[in-house]
Amino acid sequence: MDAATAKAPATGEPLVPTGAPASADEDTEIDDLIDALTGAGTVPLKPNPVRAPMSWRTVATAVGVVGILLSVGLSWLAFNRTSPGTDVEAGATSTTTGAEGDVNDDLEADIRAVLTAVGLDSIEVEVADGVAHLRGSVPTVADLDTATRAAQALLPEGVTLDSSALTVGDATVLAASTTPEQQARATAFQAELNRILASTPLIFDVGASELTPLHQRILNSAALAVNAYPELPVTIVGYTDGQGDPEANRQLSLQRSEAVKAYLQGQGVDGARLTVEARGEGTSSGSADLASLERRVELEVAMPGTTPPADAGKLRIGVVAPSASNDMAFTQSMVDAVNLLASERGNVEVDVSDKLFVPAEAATAVRRYADEGYDLVIAHGVEFGPELTKIVKDHPGTTFAWGTAVDTFGLPNLYAYDAAAEQGGYVMGAMSQMLSAHQVIGVVGPLEVGDAKRYVTGFEAGAKSVAPTTTVLVDYTGSFGDIALAAETATKDISLGADVLTGTGEMVVGAISVAQANGALWFGTQASQASLAPQNVVASQIYRWEVVLRPIVADLDANVQQGRSLVADMANGGLVIEHNPGYALAPEIKARADELVNQIVTGALIAPKG
Repeated sequence: MDAATAKAPATGEPLVPTGAPASADEDTEIDDLIDALTGAGTVPLKPNPVRAPMSWRTVATAVGVVGILLSVGLSWLAFNRTSPGTDVEAGATSTTTGAEGDVNDDLEADIRAVLTAVGLDSIEVEVADGVAHLRGSVPTVADLDTATRAAQALLPEGVTLDSSALTVGDATVLAASTTPEQQARATAFQAELNRILASTPLIFDVGASELTPLHQRILNSAALAVNAYPELPVTIVGYTDGQGDPEANRQLSLQRSEAVKAYLQGQGVDGARLTVEARGEGTSSGSADLASLERRVELEVAMPGTTPPADAGKLRIGVVAPSASNDMAFTQSMVDAVNLLASERGNVEVDVSDKLFVPAEAATAVRRYADEGYDLVIAHGVEFGPELTKIVKDHPGTTFAWGTAVDTFGLPNLYAYDAAAEQGGYVMGAMSQMLSAHQVIGVVGPLEVGDAKRYVTGFEAGAKSVAPTTTVLVDYTGSFGDIALAAETATKDISLGADVLTGTGEMVVGAISVAQANGALWFGTQASQASLAPQNVVASQIYRWEVVLRPIVADLDANVQQGRSLVADMANGGLVIEHNPGYALAPEIKARADELVNQIVTGALIAPKG
């Protein structure tokens, strides 16, 4: 049997050595195999990672061809693998060289040569005590399968393979040989997990791996979804922020993953379907704003593709946002600003991709805009940060804006924008104290991050500046978009005596409805919320994002990239307090609010931001 007549096993089946005698020159055989498999006119052995812009069908075809070539070549090599003079008996290997270390070194070299030929030269190889160890990380599951099969085919009898330390570094993906129906189910499964985890992510406190009641509530829903797709595996991936020792962080991320796995098993999920992975601080940005979002656990099934690039046109602005364009909160504030800017400048095309609260899906939209040649791509959400920097680096000719954030990571084509939300928070906090009959105020926040955290900090400080004994009930729900959870939190605050409420994030419509139903007053932020409860909304802090967008567009017009960090505040007109004309605010309270605004604008008052 030779390379031309060897029968290739089906893709995915293990390749086993036949024990046939070797040729006279083993090194020449390996060189010949590599030449045969990677020579001119053949398909590259290492398939492209399953990532944009390749479709599932394209990947399946490529990996299928690669699998056949690899199987034929490695089967031929296995047939001729045993070293000259080797006597294989009863599972023991001896050699005429008499030097076990030399045999191990030779086997290591052979494995490395073939792994290098298929583009997996980053894998570490060590042979000792009858075991060939593979260590490292590969981009995809298809690469993992290629590496293990390649190494297995080279092993003589008596030597086993240990690939337990070989991991998938980017994401768990389905094998490309799956059918379109399986791929569709995998896509639907991942989308369902994303919906569950995105608006209320599995975020952990610093140094913690224990599951809280909120974690358990999220995982109860996740378990139902996992059990609805019993044939599909799930990888539970743990992360940490960038503070502390890297190895300790890796262990902590593993503990978080294992805690999630144990809980899911307790909810009836088959543990054999669950794999834990510890990525530690591998995706940490080093940003203080993002630290709380980085202490997380994710559930991975597949990676979606993206849309191929299209021709560029006039000045084009793409906006990627987490909630609806008309949410009367975070997203609407940016959509209004971009449309105003377009009307001011002219010759601007605006496209908005909204309701993308899943960071991975938002990243796909961001990359699509960049691939299609948009001049300015706005990633409107601090939670999009972990996915953003690679896209920015991959598209140096595109200008990106990211908010609410302050870090540009030294990238000239990335602009960060933020809002000094603590300023309006402070003013309205003072007003809320003067209006509260019970001296109890409820604050509903999403995650303790970015402008949300600053608004809550400023609001509480403003209330206590009028009367330090005021009770301010601050609750972070852990979700940007869970309307029901915001309503539940507001209801709890009402039960504790709160007669004035505020909140930030796209989920606040739930809290506003509770304020309206109970006759409580409401203070809004980000966009005008008076129309949601005309009798209850006292005032809203409005974000005027056009203030930070104008200098970015000016740089675009000048064909320069400066990677600046920009802030909307009361002094530059990026933040304004809008009083609801439908609410009869006492003149003395409005006068006091106007006085505080003036003090902030002149610098006489610095609102704390936490």
